[in-house]
Amino acid sequence: MVEIYSALIFYLLVRITIAIAAKKSGKEITDFSFKKSAENFNAFFETRLNELFRGTKSKLIGFFQRVVDATVCNCLKPPPRATA
Repeated sequence: MVEIYSALIFYLLVRITIAIAAKKSGKEITDFSFKKSAENFNAFFETRLNELFRGTKSKLIGFFQRVVDATVCNCLKPPPRATA
C-alpha cells in the first residue's frame, strides 16, 4: 500500500512541477514531456536528498525552484516531425 501512495505522490509532484514550469515559461502543459519531467525530478531528488532532509523551508523552496527551472529547460517535447 505504501508503494501506491509513494507513486501517487511522485506523480502529483511531477504534474505540479510541469504546471509551474508551463506557467513560468508561457508554454502549454501539453508541451512538456511527462517522462522527461519525471526523470528530471528523480535525478534532482536522488542528488539532493540530504539537502531536503536537513534543509529549512527556504532550502526546500530553492530545491523546487531549481527543479522547475530544469524542467523548463530540459523537458519540452520535441517538435512534431514534418510529413511530406
